[in-house]
Amino acid sequence: MQKNVSGQRVYVYAYDITSTSGDPSETGDAANITAQISKDGGAAAATNDTNPTELDATDHPGVYYFDLTQTETNAEEIVITAKSSTSNVLLDRVVIYTRPANFPDLGIESDGDLTKVNTLDGHTAQTGDSYARIGDNGAGLSAVPWNASWDSEVESEVTDALTVFGVSTVTTAQVNSEVDTALSDYDPPTKAELDAGFAALNDLSAAQVNAEVDTALADIHLDHLLATNYDPSSKPGTATALLNELVENDEGVSRFTSNALEQGPIATGFSTHSAADVADAVWDEAQADHVDAGSFGETASEIALILTDTGTTLPGTLTIIEGKIDTVDDVADSILVDTGTTLPATLGTIDGKIDTIDGLIDAILVDTGTTLPGLIAALNDIAASDVITALGSGTEVDGKSYLAAIRYIASICAGKVSGAKTGKETFVGLDGATDRVVVTVDGDGNRTGVSYDP
Repeated sequence: MQKNVSGQRVYVYAYDITSTSGDPSETGDAANITAQISKDGGAAAATNDTNPTELDATDHPGVYYFDLTQTETNAEEIVITAKSSTSNVLLDRVVIYTRPANFPDLGIESDGDLTKVNTLDGHTAQTGDSYARIGDNGAGLSAVPWNASWDSEVESEVTDALTVFGVSTVTTAQVNSEVDTALSDYDPPTKAELDAGFAALNDLSAAQVNAEVDTALADIHLDHLLATNYDPSSKPGTATALLNELVENDEGVSRFTSNALEQGPIATGFSTHSAADVADAVWDEAQADHVDAGSFGETASEIALILTDTGTTLPGTLTIIEGKIDTVDDVADSILVDTGTTLPATLGTIDGKIDTIDGLIDAILVDTGTTLPGLIAALNDIAASDVITALGSGTEVDGKSYLAAIRYIASICAGKVSGAKTGKETFVGLDGATDRVVVTVDGDGNRTGVSYDP
């Protein structure tokens, strides 16, 4: 066996020590046979080839071989001890003394040379000082200095080579001529040919482009943003994708999670106000700022002027009037008792007197140019529906009615919000369903656009 060489085998022989037949060889036992190897007296180890291969159960009964790796042959002395787990089956120990690699290729020829030397294409291997200077595979030639005396010789050899191939006599005109010929031989594409080629590229229809885009969007589930139903209870794509992590299921409706909204921008001045605070702020608005014609603010201003002119307050005046009426009623009762009459019998007379007085008062109002009783009558004739109508009409708050302004404020302060941190936030009214205000914000949370009742 050659030392440190791959592709080698070691053969062992297995036999049954209890056999009484003429041939004790044990066949078919490869699976039960293992071996230990020791190199140069070292510790034993299992062979790389766990179980041997049976050579030939018929012609070589009992003979098995282990394939050895190159590492297993890298020793001067090798001991192989094989054994079988089958009862009464023994294998003889094998001791191997290796020889150098390629040793079998050496021989002595009739001329005294080694056989391996004669096989080197008929040349004798170079040794000695020249070999040492050149080195293995010419490694020593890499540091050879250039000798200036070689210049003329190299130039001469190059010139001879150029002359042989006719290159040394080529003129610039000849080169130009050859280039011109090559260019004339070249047939570049015409504009029509180029147009035809590009036309094929421009032949994509809008439908084809849309189909490809739709497919691409569907592949990454972006179609669920606009064109396809997004079911928050069965989110498409990967669960940890950005949109799926931002959105949660609210009884079948998508909404942003609290984690997604906790860093969202908060409208300045509205974060701590309740609906009651907003209502108080509306009713406490300065009256002078809301006096447009036909508005509730104008009506309130007229009432204030009437009270100022009369020096009264409406609730106080009503209390006094009620007291006077009670006094008149008591006096009338006394008169009826004293005169022995009943009020219905004298109603006609009283009604006539009242008509006379009414005519006199009307004349006075005409002469004085006043309509105070009419204003008071109109004031006392204000119904709740009139107040609601006044609040809901006109352009009292920057072009919006009071009721509209209250709805917008309530939706921002107390309504649901969606779209936080997306650049477009939608505030829902207190009915929980109507979009009241849509706000566009920049990256810093500043409002750049607002739309009402979109």
